[in-house]
Amino acid sequence: MPDRFSRRHFLGSLLVAVLGGCAERAGKTPTNTTTQTTDEPNMTPTDSDSKTGTSTPTEPEDRKELIEQLPETSPLVRSLEDVVAADDRRSVAEDAGYEFREEDHSVRVSIRLEADGELPDGYRVDVEDAFDGYIEAYVHVDDLVPLAMEPAVRKIQRPAESKPHGGQTGSP
Repeated sequence: MPDRFSRRHFLGSLLVAVLGGCAERAGKTPTNTTTQTTDEPNMTPTDSDSKTGTSTPTEPEDRKELIEQLPETSPLVRSLEDVVAADDRRSVAEDAGYEFREEDHSVRVSIRLEADGELPDGYRVDVEDAFDGYIEAYVHVDDLVPLAMEPAVRKIQRPAESKPHGGQTGSP
């Protein structure tokens, strides 16, 4: 019977700890977030927690902190760092040659994954195309830095422009 009391005591303590954590969070106001799951292409966003926590753009004073989180050899190209840090993200993105969607604050990028890597869940990503470790997608600007820091992500850059096979430019 002492073993049973020990298990009950342990489970009761665990329950108290969990409830205590929930009670502490109850006083905080939840934020409205939009997350794009990345299991299938072209899925619609759902309401749940994302890695960055909000569906609206990060405040300008917090953007520099996002960029400073990147390692020295950043998987995020410099032009995308500039987009993240910019006050007018649309103009900076378009000037750098990126497609920008104002309605969801996302930019079209190419994501290169590590060998056998998978696109991590929990980011606002709208996958357009995926093939052999390369993904073309719209990614919320505030998710670019945390996504780039994921171990499965090798590089995030401007999508390659499609070129006709054999250098042909159209009909004869």
